[in-house]
This record gives sequence, structure tokens and C-alpha cells, in this order.
Amino acid sequence: MSNHNEFDWEPTPGLPARLPNGENIVWQGSPHWQHMARQAFHMNKVALYFSVMILVDTYSTYKNGITVQSIMEGPALTLVLSLACLAILAGLAWLTSTVTIYTLTNKRILIRFGIAIQLTLDIPINQVVSANMIKKRNGHGDIALTLTKKKRTSYFVLWPHVRPWQFSQPQPMLRAINNVESVSMLLGEVAGKELELAESIDMDKPVIPAHTLHQENVGAS
Repeated sequence: MSNHNEFDWEPTPGLPARLPNGENIVWQGSPHWQHMARQAFHMNKVALYFSVMILVDTYSTYKNGITVQSIMEGPALTLVLSLACLAILAGLAWLTSTVTIYTLTNKRILIRFGIAIQLTLDIPINQVVSANMIKKRNGHGDIALTLTKKKRTSYFVLWPHVRPWQFSQPQPMLRAINNVESVSMLLGEVAGKELELAESIDMDKPVIPAHTLHQENVGAS
């Protein structure tokens, strides 16, 4: 069996080209597909909705008289449709997580994403104004990036790798990653070094100062 895949052209997984001299990978990771399914595709909420629908259909069938036909046309049909819907959402979450690679180098952040069409978002560290870590239970979480106004991104092109509901100024997000606290610390270290370099050559470019690396602790969603 051939090992060929659609990303064979990449010199390094997740990178569209070789890194220039002096730039190196600090961290790479991908979303956890189960966390992605719950957070971005809202599988828990969809499952709850279908559970209520099945209970309603079951009650209606019981009230009107239980027959094989009423069961097949009521709760059984709803159950089949709900399982199909949940399977589609799980498949999309798995595919999204499989093709996505987040890369942090000592100069920038890259997000390779896209199921049908693969794209790579290149974010220089000096165009990141602040980073907001959202830590959830079991050590996973998200890191949302606020960019300078000159770095424009599209909410709908980036989804689900974008902070929800931030339409006017989309915030790219490293989503559903494990060990999010460790990754945020690495990002802070890279930003600090970039800030020192910018100051040493008298450049006025915004990078993530330590005081703008925020953290939110929330429960699992």
C-alpha cells in the first residue's frame, strides 16, 4: 500500500515551505478531535436535543397505542436520524483535527487547516497584540490571538480555528489542544524574546508582553 498522501509536498508537516535560517520549530500540535467535537461542533448539545425528541416520540407512541408501525415511524426513526447526525458531526470533528496542525516557531505561528482545500495562516509574532488562554478540565484548552488591525483574517474561512462570535475582529485560535498551559508558556517565552530583539534594534512593533497573556479557567464544555 502506498504511503502517499495529500500533504507529501510539505517539507515538514504543517509547514508550506522550509523555514529560513535562524527560525526553528518550538512546538507543534493538533486539536483533540473529541474536544473539538464537543466545543466546535456542539455534539453534546445535539445529542441532548435528540434525546429529548426521542423521549417525546416515545411518550406520544405510548399515549396513542404501541404498535410496530408507530415505533418504527416514531422513536426508532428519530433514533436512526440522531445517530446519523452525530456520526456526521463526529466525522467532521475527526477530519478537522486530523488535517489541522498548529505550529509555533521562534518567529511566528502557523495554522494549517482545511478539509477540502488546505490553507495555511501565517501569523508573525510581532503582529500578535495579546493571547488569551482558556483552560478547561483535563489540561486541554484554547489560545485565542488578538492581532494588529493590519493583519486581517476571515472568520468564516478560519472557522473553527477562531474565537466564537468575534466577527468584527476575528481572533485566530489554537483550539482544543492538550497541555494548553505549557503551550501558552512557550508562546510567552517566544514573545518575550521577540520583544527583546525588537527593542534591541529599536523597532516599534507590537508583540505579546507578559502582562497580556491572559488565562481563563472554565469547566469542560
